[in-house]
Amino acid sequence: MARNWLWRVTLGCWLCLCPALQAVADDVWLELAGQWGGCSFAVAVEGNVACLGVGPRIVVLDISQPAEPLFLGQTSVLPSEIWEIALVGTYAYVAAGDLYVIDISDPANPAWIGTATAGHLGDVVVRGSYAYGLDADLGLQVFDISDPCTPTWVASCPATVDGMALALADNYAYVLSPYRLYVIDISDPGAPFLVSSTAWNYARDIAVRNGYAYLTTWYPPEHGLEVVDLSNPYLPQTVGFCPMEWDSHAVALAGDYAYVTDDGIGLEVIDISDPDAPSWVAKCDTGGGLFLACVAAAGDFAYMTDTDADHGLLVIDVQDPAAPALVGGYHNVGRAHGVTVAGTHAYVDADGLHIVDVSDPAQPERVAFRTGAGSAAVVGNVAYLAKRYDGLEIVDVSDPAAPYTLGQLATSDCAIDVAIQSHYAYVADRLGGLMIADVADPCAPYWIGACPAGLAWGVDVSGPLAYVADFRDALRVIDVTDPGAPFEVGFCAVSKPRNVHVADQYAYLATYTRGFDIIDVSDPFHPATAGQFTEAWQGEYVMTCGTYAYLASQFGLYVVDVSVPSQPTCAAYTTGRAYGVDVSGGHAYVANDQSGLTILAVHIPGDLDCDGRIAFGDINPFVLALCSPDAYPQTYPQCHQINADINGDGTVDFGDINPFIALLTGR
Repeated sequence: MARNWLWRVTLGCWLCLCPALQAVADDVWLELAGQWGGCSFAVAVEGNVACLGVGPRIVVLDISQPAEPLFLGQTSVLPSEIWEIALVGTYAYVAAGDLYVIDISDPANPAWIGTATAGHLGDVVVRGSYAYGLDADLGLQVFDISDPCTPTWVASCPATVDGMALALADNYAYVLSPYRLYVIDISDPGAPFLVSSTAWNYARDIAVRNGYAYLTTWYPPEHGLEVVDLSNPYLPQTVGFCPMEWDSHAVALAGDYAYVTDDGIGLEVIDISDPDAPSWVAKCDTGGGLFLACVAAAGDFAYMTDTDADHGLLVIDVQDPAAPALVGGYHNVGRAHGVTVAGTHAYVDADGLHIVDVSDPAQPERVAFRTGAGSAAVVGNVAYLAKRYDGLEIVDVSDPAAPYTLGQLATSDCAIDVAIQSHYAYVADRLGGLMIADVADPCAPYWIGACPAGLAWGVDVSGPLAYVADFRDALRVIDVTDPGAPFEVGFCAVSKPRNVHVADQYAYLATYTRGFDIIDVSDPFHPATAGQFTEAWQGEYVMTCGTYAYLASQFGLYVVDVSVPSQPTCAAYTTGRAYGVDVSGGHAYVANDQSGLTILAVHIPGDLDCDGRIAFGDINPFVLALCSPDAYPQTYPQCHQINADINGDGTVDFGDINPFIALLTGR
């Protein structure tokens, strides 16, 4: 303790007397800390094991009891979302931009063991010691996988650059694009060549068996399954067609049946015992529209994914093809559109409310799920949910694993956002404007006031003022001194704002036409633009922590230095379609459209108390990190000790003192 005290005194003296010193490392950098959920675009089944793509991970499931898939393990986070899986023995070959090889011999600990660079690999099929993949930019790619640890590129057929689905049969590869069917001779894997290229209309997926190709089509009036005779590879010809009600997407074959995913219904069963006359048998309505679902068939069951809803993996019993029935699934997934962090839990809007324990950011775990999508504001043990057309719902989350509804209120239009101050809930209700509810008794809430606000898309409250993001190009400032009689006092033109966050004397608005605007609201009667961040487009959500703004946009997460509001400067960014972000304890929690909840450690050199700014409050934690490295993480468990490495040499030592002082003094 005496030693720490001595260093505090020494630092204080240096702050008063030090010469101009130059800090070496002052850049923000982001590090992946954890991840949960995501879209499911791929599933592969072999024996009693299923490999499911969930965002950027492979989840291994025990399906010995198909109606109750059992989680066994998952991979580390891969660099991209999973687009296709080929499961062969104890290896999963994964198309996720590049080709990844996963060893699942220990299902509880699936290991990423090999990679072959591709770029935009979206499909993969394995035969023997070769993997064949489709690259959006490079066409058909051939990889030697005789040694799974070192897959090696062998050859390509660039004529198929627009391919989106792949099947193999005999000595041919069949590549399907939306408008063409390509036939490639692969008798010599090292020298594939194009045999034919036939015009086709609006096809999505392909499966090949016994000299026939089965293609899903999706453009009206040609929804359905098309059967193509491949006996002459130079001139494939349609011989049969079975119409379907909605857009067909993926197809799998088993026995005399084709199992086709239908974007509007679920799974449809088609009899293909006579390829020239395929006939519709039955459908399994999975309860809600699907989108871009894939399917695998094995034994008496079909396994399909749903990328839009909270279904993840759906298991359908097809023992009686005339009466397919949904019997189970694996649902710990979600396409994330928003996130709010309160304490040790994240409340993720992912086609429903997922409550995720993030006490250990490296191992987030879902503890509860509630139907109905919506943004959340959490105060104490109560969550307030803006649930679109279902209005405002108030939920008790004192036990996050067992949330339950306390009260509900219908809104006049569509509740998109909610903010809480005192015992009032302020709801951005789109055409309904700003609606205000008294929630003093959460079991008996009631509306007390409303104010027109254009197309209210977001709301924040500070003191007696509510700030509404009007998607019709404005920030509206509303006096809520009397919540029962709110009225507008200020207006500032802003292009297509999606949300609003108020900090100090500024309102930050994510804008759909660019990144975000910074509005000076020190005079609420005359708010004025102070700065704009235009390096990003399609801003969805913005918030601040300290001197940094965090922008979730459809082009990624941007961390922006806003210490000078007129000159916002990008400090760091990541790619991916981000729709929401919250910052807590040195971590950014990002709602990613396809990758689910992504947790990033935010490293700001010099910020040792993780409040988002470098200030005198960082002196004591810096001394602790320097002199008591074991005590620092106990005192600041959510912060990052490496932030004390100011000179960027990889260690925290006395060489960081002068650069730290330079950061504090701005010299």
